[in-house]
Parts: sequence; structure tokens; C-alpha cells
Amino acid sequence: MLIPIQFYGTRSQAEKLLNRAAKSFGAGKELEDLFGEQIDARDVHCGIVLTGPHSSLSRQEHFHMYSFLRSFLVPFDEKVMTSVWGRWRKLLEPPWGVLTVLGEHAAKGWQIEGFHQATVSALVKNAEELDQLGVRFYSTSPSRQQSIWDVGKSLVRLLGAEVAYNDVVDRDRFVKLAKPFV
Repeated sequence: MLIPIQFYGTRSQAEKLLNRAAKSFGAGKELEDLFGEQIDARDVHCGIVLTGPHSSLSRQEHFHMYSFLRSFLVPFDEKVMTSVWGRWRKLLEPPWGVLTVLGEHAAKGWQIEGFHQATVSALVKNAEELDQLGVRFYSTSPSRQQSIWDVGKSLVRLLGAEVAYNDVVDRDRFVKLAKPFV
């Protein structure tokens, strides 16, 4: 999976670049103009951080996927989020974009009509490519890497009562459970 290079680095490096990109995106710039160079995440052996920031990751290089949306969603403003929802949908088009909406900050946006269903649909559409990234995702603890399907809280938020926290879910089970939402 190709991920824009701005997401990779130490926490402070990634946050600096992604905060700048988020402001430009909010001002109307297109994703294609913000994120040019991409690197294949399968070739870089590091974690993929979905929620954060974690102080224990401050000096290590990882993919900090939470940071782009965090710039917009902390503090959360439903009016702002609703007004730019059409632009946010574009984040779900590239496979890497799906990873930006799985963190705890992005979950606040799921209350906006269409956001939740679009997120589940994007996960199902990109399931095979996400699965290829293996066991390298962080959800709540940087010391515990998981597959994309085992990141407890994110899946519980997406699928609700269908999945218990820390329930083991693989790609096929996720796709099956997601059918009512797609």
C-alpha cells in the first residue's frame, strides 16, 4: 500500500507536515496537490499508528495516520465537519485514506450522516490491500501491534454490538459483519 511520505517519520516530524497539509486541505486544496510522493508501507518495517499521539513513539519513525484528521477534529466542531463532509469523502478514496479515519478523533465524525457507512464501505473495498500490511497497527498501546482487523476500539465503533471489544476479527469476518452497513 502506498502512503504519502508526510505520514512517515517521528511524531513531531509527521505532525508538523500533516498539520500544514490539513490547513491547506481545509482551505480548499485537493488531496492530490497535498500528497505527492508516496512510499510503499510494505517496504518500511515500522508501526502504523491509528490513534495518538503516544509519548513513547515521539522519537521512533512510524506512519502517524491519526495526525491529519486530528488537526481538524480537536476540538470537534460538528458544523465545520458537516460543511466539509463532501471533501472528507475524498479521504476514503485512496486505501491509505481509510487509515486516517479509524482513530479515536475521527470517530467523532461518524455521527455525521453518511460518514460511518462510507468508512465501512471503504474498509470493505480495500480489505485485501489493508490485510497485506500485516501485524503492525497500534490502537491503544504502542507495545502491542495488531492486524487492522484486531484494533479493538475502531472495529467496535464501526460495527457496534456485533463485535465485542478485543474480539478476534479477520478480514473475512469483518466483511461479513459489515454487510448491513454497506
